[in-house]
Amino acid sequence: METINLKTHRAYVQQYLELRNALRDMLLTRELTLEETIPWLDKTDTEIRCLVDHQEVVGVVMLYLEKNGEISFFTRYPRKGLGSELLRIIEHVAKERNVDKIWAWVLTTNQAAQAAFEKNGFTRETITTKRLGSREYSGVIFTKTI
Repeated sequence: METINLKTHRAYVQQYLELRNALRDMLLTRELTLEETIPWLDKTDTEIRCLVDHQEVVGVVMLYLEKNGEISFFTRYPRKGLGSELLRIIEHVAKERNVDKIWAWVLTTNQAAQAAFEKNGFTRETITTKRLGSREYSGVIFTKTI
């Protein structure tokens, strides 16, 4: 398995989008197109790393520098250890970018992601809600000083 930077390996953008869009409800986001993603990649200060296995994107982790070190990850195959690997990768990237604390908001129903954060030394801070349209979602904030 290899780790790639999505900004410099554009051949994987379509796979990234397909995986991201398939999981959009869990990520609390809307479907995105290739036409809007390419310009976003060029201008964003978000770090995006993908785990690629035999030319298939199997996991993605993101560090949102403009959101004070917020991170998110998603995988094609939950409960296979990919979340832990992605978290190790993004911690390394955060250190390189001089970020000393990272955090994530995880749906309370996403037990696999919560387990990955806890297994990798994140602290469960509090439960908060997010609103998307007319719906409210409950989530747990995890933090880690690196």
